[in-house]
Amino acid sequence: AGIVTCRYRHFAFVRKRIPVGGATDFVLPSTGDVLDVHRLACAPDAVSPTPVQAPSHYLMQKYLALASPTLFPGAVDAPDHPVLVPGRYVNLGPSITVFVLNLSTPATPSASTPVFGGLLLYFADARLAAAHLRHLKFVDGAKLCLVCRDRTALRHEVGRLEVEETWRLRLRDEFQTASPVGASPLFFLTGTYCP
Repeated sequence: AGIVTCRYRHFAFVRKRIPVGGATDFVLPSTGDVLDVHRLACAPDAVSPTPVQAPSHYLMQKYLALASPTLFPGAVDAPDHPVLVPGRYVNLGPSITVFVLNLSTPATPSASTPVFGGLLLYFADARLAAAHLRHLKFVDGAKLCLVCRDRTALRHEVGRLEVEETWRLRLRDEFQTASPVGASPLFFLTGTYCP
């Protein structure tokens, strides 16, 4: 009930101490007391109605944490069908379980590997190969979200990971963070699993 639960097979912990500052927060667009999550991202090449004065990474992480029930509907309140995130942990909010794939292990899944409700490729590591993804199982209609620094990298990762073989991707499902003018936005593409 609102508590984030994490399961790790191998866990490394690093603590960073910042003696001054920290806890910097940015003013995000809101309607009354509710954060307007749809103003954190927009279609590429579209002029954002009001750019958000915050770093692109911050906007992307906030968007993923708040819009994850829309991005990954099959994983909402379904701990048996977590969202797979290779190589790193990303906060997807309290209603979605995240499964972090250790990229230093072999590509063959074990009997305890779940059937996934979604796939988040957040700046996919170069160690991640198409073979890793081929051996994994996803529920029908699972969602994909691929995040990259620019549109060229987005298209390169689609080809390198061969995601278009089992995921339906459309250009109208491509978005970018609503970054201020002059800042480099992050781009992301969504798709649906079609085995």
